Amino acid sequence: MTDNSSKWIRGKNFKFKNGRELKNLSLDFVSEIEEFSYQLFIRALCQNTEDMAVELYQIGLDYEKYSNYELFVMVMSTYYFDEKNRDEDFVSILNEYLMIEDDLEVFLNEVEEIMFIESNTNKVIITKEFYEDIKEITKKVVGFTNIKLEKTDNEGTKIAYLESMLEDLEIAQEGNKEGKRISFASYITSIILESSYDYETVFNMNMFQFHTMTDMIKKKEEWGNVMIGVYTGNIDVKKTKLGNSHWLLR
Repeated sequence: MTDNSSKWIRGKNFKFKNGRELKNLSLDFVSEIEEFSYQLFIRALCQNTEDMAVELYQIGLDYEKYSNYELFVMVMSTYYFDEKNRDEDFVSILNEYLMIEDDLEVFLNEVEEIMFIESNTNKVIITKEFYEDIKEITKKVVGFTNIKLEKTDNEGTKIAYLESMLEDLEIAQEGNKEGKRISFASYITSIILESSYDYETVFNMNMFQFHTMTDMIKKKEEWGNVMIGVYTGNIDVKKTKLGNSHWLLR
């Protein structure tokens, strides 16, 4: 992968050695998309099988029996190409990101590459290697952190572990139904309140800038909560590595 990230951070498109480009998505474009679809798009590109272990377990699949690339193919096959489950916002984001002008057809060839074919005959082939490149840069853009699961000794322990995680997931999903999910609008408002930016400036941000700002705000809030705990005596300074909590040091 060609690392021209300095240009990309400033808003330029990201160019790969194979000639393809990733569009430097703007907040203005993404904010018009359903937020669930955007999060689904990010996960499709960034997640490992461990990140989806519980969801795979729900449908009877063992995450350890699939590669990250195979998981990517499954998600793409469902939300881009499956007419029943096709997510139009997901399709719009991926087309914009890969700078594709028309909808694609998909073929899985003999060496397990997923091949997108544009209707104007311009081939978009996402090999495992190209997928890893896209994944790496996307994780940098959005600050995506993969889950690291605990190692289990046997199948029974693994199932019990996944059952516990499934229960936690269901509780979290129920909480989101009650409106506890933080929205783009909330983050945009927070950026404006925390900085000297106006709405026009914020909407002209690229997604790296936006995610960096939201990450800074979240970590500053965490730091503020830590400091309240210190001042009230609920956190023992001698037993806590405070440096790990400040956003500048993490």
